[in-house]
Amino acid sequence: MNKIYKLIFIIILFSNYTFGQIEKGKMLIGGSLDFASQEGGSITTFSPTFGYLFTDNIMGGVSLNTGDGNTQFTPFVRYYKPIKERIFGFGTVSYGFSSPGLFTIGAGINYFITDNVSLEPILSFSHFGTSESYGSNTSVSRSYNTISLGMGIQFFF
Repeated sequence: MNKIYKLIFIIILFSNYTFGQIEKGKMLIGGSLDFASQEGGSITTFSPTFGYLFTDNIMGGVSLNTGDGNTQFTPFVRYYKPIKERIFGFGTVSYGFSSPGLFTIGAGINYFITDNVSLEPILSFSHFGTSESYGSNTSVSRSYNTISLGMGIQFFF
């Protein structure tokens, strides 16, 4: 009976190193649904995502943000930090290259429900600007700030 307890202890001790690893060479495919608040209302976006871990804990990738009549190609960089078994915190920065340009910073967690699948709540702050032309000599520039809350599911392989 004592040997069984030792075996269970060893399995628990090393489980941090076997579950939910975010390591060099892994890829991510997934998506998120985000709800944002801004002046004049709210926006809901869906963002399919692809990423690649270039080093342990550092990912680069792209999202295709769709919503509110706009679609935007958005490269991103993320840094992951292990918090607990199956839980990784992350910070992310992205920039959208279509009109209007969109700069976003955010933080979230990946909670691994299996070895390769994680749920991902995220809180983000975004800034974007628009410019509207009225005739040949008149234009109006505006900028907007949004705070969004999202939930995603990500597949690591």
